[in-house]
Amino acid sequence: MFCFLWLNLILEQVYYLRELRGNEEPVFLIRNAYKPQGYDARFIQSPDRGAITAELLNDIETLETGKLFYVSTDGLATSESLARLIQQKYSDKRILVINSKTSGDEDEQEFMQKPDTVLDRYDIIICSPSVATGVSIEAQGIIQRVYGIFLGVSSTDADIAQSLGRVREPVQRVVWCAKSGSNYSKVSRSLNPLELKGHLQALSSTTVSLIRSSLREDLTGQFQSYDWQADPHVNLYCKLAADQNFAMRYLREAVLVRLRFEGHQVTVEDWQADNATKLLLHQAKQELRQIDAEAIIGAEDLTYAEVMVLEQKEGLEPDQRLAVAKHYLKDFYCLETLTVEDVLRDNEGRWRGELLNLESQLFPSLVG
Repeated sequence: MFCFLWLNLILEQVYYLRELRGNEEPVFLIRNAYKPQGYDARFIQSPDRGAITAELLNDIETLETGKLFYVSTDGLATSESLARLIQQKYSDKRILVINSKTSGDEDEQEFMQKPDTVLDRYDIIICSPSVATGVSIEAQGIIQRVYGIFLGVSSTDADIAQSLGRVREPVQRVVWCAKSGSNYSKVSRSLNPLELKGHLQALSSTTVSLIRSSLREDLTGQFQSYDWQADPHVNLYCKLAADQNFAMRYLREAVLVRLRFEGHQVTVEDWQADNATKLLLHQAKQELRQIDAEAIIGAEDLTYAEVMVLEQKEGLEPDQRLAVAKHYLKDFYCLETLTVEDVLRDNEGRWRGELLNLESQLFPSLVG
């Protein structure tokens, strides 16, 4: 007997489990019908996140002693920009930021394991999707308000609703979400699982054609005889990818519908753009890029052997991550010394990616 714990289970996943068993025996679903107490939510509709960011900055002035604001975001850059703006305006506030850069630090790790134990050390907690599934803040009377700011760079409507629900106490939520997201499936933007499967098959066929000369004949034959319709893994992937694409295309509407479906009392507010705060966010982002670039420049110079040793470790300290990043920048651009301008031009690896794509177009024989 096998037991699966699956969050947000859909019918296709039940079929998938049954197909994996390879027989017609039924799959039993134990449904948890518990619904937590609904919360009041102000759902702000505005062209960009400037308005809700201004609301948050003003609201911090009302923060009661012994309480805190919990802010959920869907990206590293958003969490960093918010933290910088808050710190600039309220230098006395204690801020905990949990994202892919900080999730290995001591307080951040403690929050992931026992979130209630660190609440009294901070005034604002800002979390990205690096906060793992299962983290739950059960403490009562400490969270004054929950903010949600989502640009659609990673999370679907289901992920967003879950992140807003990490605080179990039904305090008010203030939510802004982009009208549409950008985290589409890499295979296709189709909303239809069958059409998406066709795109996957065509993409795979093209890839095989390009590398056919380096494949064994038996592998080529296996691909040509592959049954795309009967593979449960492919079928489930295409269904999930199509659902993800739907969420990205209609993200704001999907989040609003889901919150209401879950039993929350949602009030929609139409706001104008706040251009002044939007400019402040942009400036904060540029300042953070400059700070990160300077940190990389100041990192230790490592040899190739030292980098290989560090990459075998399960987790790296912040200074070690910077040193590894510095090594790869110097190695790729063949530089003896690195400048801030070099790091900024690289744009977190995007420029390297574009150069590699250009190389593959101009000199395909060099791409191995």
